[in-house]
This record gives sequence, structure tokens and C-alpha cells, in this order.
Amino acid sequence: MKYQVTYIEDTKTFYSNVEAKHYNDVLNFFENCIGATVSEIREYVYQTKQDNFNLSDNYRNSIVVNASNKFGYLNIKLPKVKKSLDEKKLAQMIKQHIKIKDTQITYLTLKI
Repeated sequence: MKYQVTYIEDTKTFYSNVEAKHYNDVLNFFENCIGATVSEIREYVYQTKQDNFNLSDNYRNSIVVNASNKFGYLNIKLPKVKKSLDEKKLAQMIKQHIKIKDTQITYLTLKI
């Protein structure tokens, strides 16, 4: 199994990826061989490997949403939105799930 270990040595925090049969083996190794204090051990449940993966390949940087109805106005910025969502589907999702004073949005613009 593969583990991610966070350990402290000389007041500095380090991270390491280690393969072992059991987490006790990882704990014993870091405490006895390295002499570091282990603060956290996480087991990788799954691992997805993609070569040259970049967040900008799958996400837009930001989208500004301006929405209004007869009761108010809303201006929000969405930091990361999947590129697979087209403008119509995104507008439909926003109109379904966001309300102004418990009333449906009547006017919506998206700035991509």
C-alpha cells in the first residue's frame, strides 16, 4: 500500500510518499531510522496518474455571474468552473439552484 507521511524534524515539516505493507512499518521507520516525529499518515485509496496534467486544461479561471429579479441583484465570481459545462447549462444550473430572496432569477449574464 502507498502512504503519504507528514513528519516533523528540527521544527520543519516534511512530506513523503512511502510504500509499505502496514502503516506501523511506516511509523517505525520514521521514528527509528530517521528520528522524526510523525504527525500524520494517510493511506492512498486510489491513485490516478495523468501525464502533463494541468488544471487549466479542464477548468476555466473564473466566471462572473450577474443575476437579478424584482427583489434584488447578485454579483458573484466563481473561481473554477469545468470547461465541459457550456454557457447554457451553467446558466440553467444557476437559475435552478440560486435564488434571490426566495424568488427565481429572471435576468442572468455570465462573463467568461
